[in-house]
Amino acid sequence: MSSSSKIISITGANRGIGKSIVTNLHPYYRFAVAKSRIENIDSALEEIAKSDVFINNASMEFHQCTLFQAVYERWRRDESKFIINIGSRSAEPYLSRGPLYSANKAALMHLTKLCIFNDAGKKCKLSLLNLGLVESDYPSLKYHEISSIVQYSIELPYALEVPIINLQHRAAYKAVQIMKLGI
Repeated sequence: MSSSSKIISITGANRGIGKSIVTNLHPYYRFAVAKSRIENIDSALEEIAKSDVFINNASMEFHQCTLFQAVYERWRRDESKFIINIGSRSAEPYLSRGPLYSANKAALMHLTKLCIFNDAGKKCKLSLLNLGLVESDYPSLKYHEISSIVQYSIELPYALEVPIINLQHRAAYKAVQIMKLGI
């Protein structure tokens, strides 16, 4: 399947990372569903089912995990499908951005790993992209860099799957540690 014939669904497309992915990848792919939030999982599943790639980006309480599980159950035995979960480095307790957000991202990371490494029947491709600081006052990832990694993942040959990508700016955590020490 050529790049331009791939159809992508994405959540959280109204701002930030999601909006950047749609803007930067729109010339290469068709976007069937680009939603800010999912209000009804059943109707969203019907729309997402028509896609080849699902980018699970919107984080609202634990809905990201619920939606991932629902799409995964439908797609797990279909080798033509690909799910990219947008996680966060704040899933780790020492990088927390707040307890509920971090717990949601930790649950998403754990659920994704369980599906990747423990499901012998899995045929779809599945990746988790854990992002460090994004577009902050500290050294951080830029939206276009994240879009490039997403595109790279989509374009990998069928036989290759990158299960987990931890992506961060090299200097970001050094700057944060210095700030914590008050230096």
